[in-house]
Amino acid sequence: YLQRTPDTMELALDLFRKAIDLDQEFGRAHAFAACCMFMGPQLGDRPATDEERSEALQLTTRALALAGDDEFVLALAAIIFTYWNDETERGSDLSDRALAINPNYSACWIARGWTSVNLGDGARALDAFDRAIRLNPADEFNVLSAMQGKFLRFPCWSETVTRLK
Repeated sequence: YLQRTPDTMELALDLFRKAIDLDQEFGRAHAFAACCMFMGPQLGDRPATDEERSEALQLTTRALALAGDDEFVLALAAIIFTYWNDETERGSDLSDRALAINPNYSACWIARGWTSVNLGDGARALDAFDRAIRLNPADEFNVLSAMQGKFLRFPCWSETVTRLK
């Protein structure tokens, strides 16, 4: 999962599906499976299929039902509901809940940043992305995500937001 390539996302998805088969109540496994489905198309530079979107939304909904007090689950749900279900307000609320649980988790700040971008709140987005970078400057993936969010004012980055949808 952490290698974040198209092939490793597929392998990770298979493993998270096996974890779900072993324990239907394992909320994080549902969330990680949804995350693999969300990231796979982006990493493979292809659009997501309707089936991927539908399954990821189902997995995310189930993850929230099982582990709605887990900051990772909340942050991931914020992103997926914002970009794959056009529920930006809900995504914003979920990112705020994640931050209330753990204000030191950089992924929560990334989620707030991207939901803020989608809401058109540039100042809030910049603050969130800056905090994410300060909290975890060694996480190359989240730093890249934060930097992309920070530079959305450039025309080429608006394509990034469009591709997430």
